[in-house]
Amino acid sequence: MQRTTHLALVSLLLLIAGAAALYDGSLLVKRIHNAAEFSKNLMEETHVQVYVFGREDCERCGTLEKIVLDVADQLEGIANFYTVDCDEVNQDESNARAFPVCAEKHRNDLPHLTFFEPPYVRINPYTKQPMAPTEHRFPSGALTVQSLISFIGKISPAFRKSIKTQAEMEEFLSDNVIPGKVILFTSKKEPALLYKGLTMHYKDRLSFAEVHQSSQDIVQEFAVVTFPTLYVVKRGPNGVEEREIYQGDLKFPKLKKFLDPFALEERAERTPPPPKEEPKKEKPKEAPKPAITIHPVDSSTYEKLVLGAEKMVIVHFSRGENYTHLRNLSESLSGIAQVLHYNVGTEEDEDFVRKNYDVRSYPLLRVYPLGVRDKKNSRFFIKASMSLEEAVSEIYDSVDEKSKSLSEAEFQVFVGGQLTNKRFVILLAHEGQLPLAYKAVASLDKFKDTLAFGNFKNPSEAVRKQLQITTLPKLLVVFRQNVENMEDLESAPNDIQVAQFTGRIHFDEIKVFCDQFHNLLSGPTDRKGVDQARNSDEFDRLCAKKGGICLIGLLDGDRRSEEGKARVKNQTEVLKFAKDRLAGRPINFLWVDGKCQSELLMKLNIPLEYLPTAISYVPSKKLFSQLVGTLDKDGLRIFAENALKGRVSTNGIDGGSFDLIDRDCEQEYERLDEIARRASEASKEGSDLEDEILKEILEEERRKREALEAELESSGSSSKKRKGRKKKKGKKSEL
Repeated sequence: MQRTTHLALVSLLLLIAGAAALYDGSLLVKRIHNAAEFSKNLMEETHVQVYVFGREDCERCGTLEKIVLDVADQLEGIANFYTVDCDEVNQDESNARAFPVCAEKHRNDLPHLTFFEPPYVRINPYTKQPMAPTEHRFPSGALTVQSLISFIGKISPAFRKSIKTQAEMEEFLSDNVIPGKVILFTSKKEPALLYKGLTMHYKDRLSFAEVHQSSQDIVQEFAVVTFPTLYVVKRGPNGVEEREIYQGDLKFPKLKKFLDPFALEERAERTPPPPKEEPKKEKPKEAPKPAITIHPVDSSTYEKLVLGAEKMVIVHFSRGENYTHLRNLSESLSGIAQVLHYNVGTEEDEDFVRKNYDVRSYPLLRVYPLGVRDKKNSRFFIKASMSLEEAVSEIYDSVDEKSKSLSEAEFQVFVGGQLTNKRFVILLAHEGQLPLAYKAVASLDKFKDTLAFGNFKNPSEAVRKQLQITTLPKLLVVFRQNVENMEDLESAPNDIQVAQFTGRIHFDEIKVFCDQFHNLLSGPTDRKGVDQARNSDEFDRLCAKKGGICLIGLLDGDRRSEEGKARVKNQTEVLKFAKDRLAGRPINFLWVDGKCQSELLMKLNIPLEYLPTAISYVPSKKLFSQLVGTLDKDGLRIFAENALKGRVSTNGIDGGSFDLIDRDCEQEYERLDEIARRASEASKEGSDLEDEILKEILEEERRKREALEAELESSGSSSKKRKGRKKKKGKKSEL
């Protein structure tokens, strides 16, 4: 199948003038003359490819040429460099269509750079189609020799297997498809660009593996004493191994000369196993549609049922007459919404819903969006005069569009990019409008770090055949093999699998399907939430005596109202999300009622109105750092990760100790309410009571401050910071 390659090339504007020779005479930067050569390179090469687009009279190409020639010289054999003369390729109309960056309207924007990362497998074993390379764009910032080398290193793949056990090593050595095996013993966590270059250069001609120095049993078997060490192992037909260690300089030309005799002359083709034929199953009978349930609600249960729901919630306010299309509307929403019925039976009820829910006519539907975060501020109403079609359309438009609409040309790049970012790809092939149930699931915040949603509208026959689609709509998931958690995804084989969803296009069924893949990547979880420390003994048990650092949520724990209960529930769920994502790391999660523990807030210099927030705390050093910004899942997770890496600024605690008073928090809330009430009355009445209350507050603050100062004075300030000696930096190894 002939494919047209569409390039979205990054434009690098170089402001230093100079004449362009378009790399005449260079053996390291080769010239591409037409689209056929360009396409052949893209589909056949195993190296990272760098393309420079320019023209003979380009006034800004000289500076770029010097940088590219320097980098091409340093990365010879590791990356391949090409130049395209736009004036030359534009002479042929077919070439011009393949290089849109060379169009006349872009003439003054030259030179341009673009990069291509080779695929891990040439032919997808499941679709039988060629795998396209992944295009990359140079990030914003200065283009220098070093920044260009660094970027190429970042996008270069390492075609090697990471080996941790003896069983994995035996399996690697027993593979006879490629006899020559190269094993790097290293102390680095990530492979160096030089080693990546070797794996690209000898792809499918030598097999590469990497063993970290922590795998002592394998290290001892090969008698490795220094790192890095490079072995070549070749196992003959009789099972006898020939081992040879490389002892030269770590330079690509010398390594190539050493490895050439062990490499196959032609690339080996691995034949994937034929797909298993499954016995034909009788088509199951279609399950009956679930009955539509409209739940009753009143003022006592309203906040509990509405504010904490993940689904969309539609509340039907009625004074006896109902919205004509209520039941049909519920059926039309494919499970994305829960419908509640609020019967306004008295004048008191009517006055209450008008003041609290802004309901002024009947019947009326108030719509609360998907997710928990935005429900409280929703002002979306459906009036009685709306038809069913208008109501469904309004609700459809209110759901955020988080699914990327894909063309055939964009499919490979989208899937490859998302798998590289450690995500599963959920795809829906469909006709007409994107189904509401799929659109709603794709909009859920919980999936944004683990799943990438895309959709094909009216896919071509070629795409249907490639993805094995027989009917529309069809939901698919694209993923790498043998992925059970995040660590597996990082080391899994890079060939992909496509699995089909067999359920209905219904919110609940699609969400359950997506949850299965989300849970694989969201880290180990447990049903236990994050514990609250109510006094110093509980704090010591949950934090101080456990080792590591502590992530402490400082919340407004006032749960006297339904709104307060929902608020605390949502905030503790944010803490649990971060806890689950960092499971197994030396960090302990807990929360403290900051409103109840005002003395602690004073020690931390955190005003009450800053709640909710969070701090990281190091018990052994009595140092803490406060979260900057709002308490949300992404912000808290990033803050916790930075705290683990020591990338947060810390402060000491006034008084030196993290003390929690064991008290009745409801009495403390009432005391604070009374102070606020009296202050409000004094402000309204303009009486002298304001001064009296202010004096009382200041006097209370003075007593607390004196108590803290006395504690500081008694504890002394004998602690000294120890300065550690800096280790001398050794010379970095090329491998």
